[in-house]
Amino acid sequence: MGPGTDIVFEDASGQGRAVDDLAGWRICTTRPGANRQITDYPVVLGVVRTAERCGDVTPG
Repeated sequence: MGPGTDIVFEDASGQGRAVDDLAGWRICTTRPGANRQITDYPVVLGVVRTAERCGDVTPG
């Protein structure tokens, strides 16, 4: 990814929370997925709070 890549952080828990302080979140999912070429923007990172588990999240 280059410096001009658009990246969006979304709450992957399904609760629709605002992702305000990135230090309090962990990445669980990505769109496009791992090892996929970026052909569309923005890149979407699905995140949950650091105290939560990614295993309960459905990949986007």
